[in-house]
Formats: sequence, structure tokens, C-alpha cells
Amino acid sequence: MVVNFFEFVATDDVTNNPDDDTSWHFLTVDKLEQGGHCYVFLTTTGGLYRYDINDVLEVAGFYNKTPQIRFLRKGRGMTNITGEKLSVNQLIEAIQQAGTSSDVLVEHFKAEADPKESRYIIRVQFVKEYDKERMLAFLAAIDKHLTSINIEYKEKRKSA
Repeated sequence: MVVNFFEFVATDDVTNNPDDDTSWHFLTVDKLEQGGHCYVFLTTTGGLYRYDINDVLEVAGFYNKTPQIRFLRKGRGMTNITGEKLSVNQLIEAIQQAGTSSDVLVEHFKAEADPKESRYIIRVQFVKEYDKERMLAFLAAIDKHLTSINIEYKEKRKSA
């Protein structure tokens, strides 16, 4: 019989000390709390020990004593050019909200940090072509939504 053992580390532990896993507090499944966000680590009988699969989960509830987990994102999906600590989830949410508020349909996007210019480059593929005014409204809406969901981003934008 193959047995796998799962451990969890609060996302704050990893975020606060990303390069020092000795400072992380590994939790067993019985120590998880509802609403908590954590990384999952896997140990197997095949030789993997605390293998970091880089997934961030949320404990959505419990069935009896078993946590019901929800995949949130791949971990370490955070950028921090000037202290804004922008997560991939925040960017996805801002793109979705911007699409809705500016009435455009986004098929695919890719974002990357440009630390030399202190900016983000977002490449967007739309479902169809839109006029220049609507695309400019979409870009402004991304920034507006990022400032509403990330206070640190808002402060960095305010201070230029």
C-alpha cells in the first residue's frame, strides 16, 4: 500500500520568509482552520520529503473533521517591484472586472513585471477587435480595479 503524507504551511510564513524554510511552521491536516490559506507539501514512501508543489489552497470548510480545500493559485505568484505585493489572483480579478466595466471580452492575457521601468506590461488578446476608446477605457479600468483591491498598489500609484 502506498501512503502519502500531506503537510501545510500558512502563506504568511512563506511570504514573510521565502528563502528560510526552517522558519516555516508545518501543520498537519488536523491543525488547519476554516478560511486559512496555505501551501501544501507532500511526503511519499517513494522518497519525496516535504516536496513543495507550489500550490496555494484555501480551507473552505469541513466535512466532519476533514478539511474541504479549494485550489487558489500556484504559489509565489506575487510580484513586488516597489512594495505593492501584487498577486496573480488580484491581477486576474482586475482584468475580469475591467473587461466587465469597459464591455470588452478578454480571451487571454499575459502580464510581466518590468522592474527597470517600475511598471507592468500586460499583453491582451481580445475575443474581437475594439475601438481605441474602449481599449483605453479597459486599460484605465485595470488600474482602477487594482487600486481598489490592493491598498499597497494604490499607495504606490499615488506616490508615483
